[in-house]
Amino acid sequence: MQNHVAELTGCLDRLGVAQLVVTSRLAGPADRVRFGAHGQVVRAGLRVPVLRQGWAPLAVRHVLGAGRVDLVHVHCGEDVAVLPLARLAARRHGCPVVATVHLSVRHGLRPVTPRGVVLRAAGGTAERWLLPGADAGIALTPSTARLLRGDGIPAGRVHVIPPGYDPALFAAATDDPFPGLPRPRVAYLGRLAPQKDVGTLLEAFARLAAGAQLLVVGDGPDRAALPREAIRQPGALRRLRATRPGPGGAGPRGPARAAQPV
Repeated sequence: MQNHVAELTGCLDRLGVAQLVVTSRLAGPADRVRFGAHGQVVRAGLRVPVLRQGWAPLAVRHVLGAGRVDLVHVHCGEDVAVLPLARLAARRHGCPVVATVHLSVRHGLRPVTPRGVVLRAAGGTAERWLLPGADAGIALTPSTARLLRGDGIPAGRVHVIPPGYDPALFAAATDDPFPGLPRPRVAYLGRLAPQKDVGTLLEAFARLAAGAQLLVVGDGPDRAALPREAIRQPGALRRLRATRPGPGGAGPRGPARAAQPV
């Protein structure tokens, strides 16, 4: 989601669109900074180990006190607080709201902890209550679009727009970061977490021809379990190469050299 929003806000800024991005502080300080020529990012919240959705009350003053707002665009994922905030902002400013669903916690979250069970229940309630009232919904895949229509959002308001990327990242020729990895390759680039369900990818990969290689570029809570998952699939472990992104790992062009990114 972060890459998607970063690319979208950058493109809109270059088009001259003024933007106020209100988000949680995550691991950084609560602050307000400018980006590009026309944008501002407000990070709200406190450094606490639990109840991280509590950043939303601290963000209310920013969404209510903003200047003229012509459109509210909310990006939905595991942070269930963003939907009520978006609806509040749209009502305050009398403008349309567009919801891009990166992850539906109602349909896509598989709880494995008590926190996940609570998150799915709260997020599912917020989605059922607020998403049907959005002026437009954007799904990244056709399957998510079908789920949103099944939840009561009129078909004419649901649009499928796959995630974009910056072509300049892949324009220049570079050396292969994995010269010792045979081809063909299948690459996964993303967070290693339960909702990503990398186990299904391993199961599908095990059915491919024996010469194919699987390249996993990512980090997250399920990284340590990746070899154990691979052992369960015949022949998958010896054809698996896992690395972390960033310095010392694979840059953005690494997966571009794969035969089939997923």
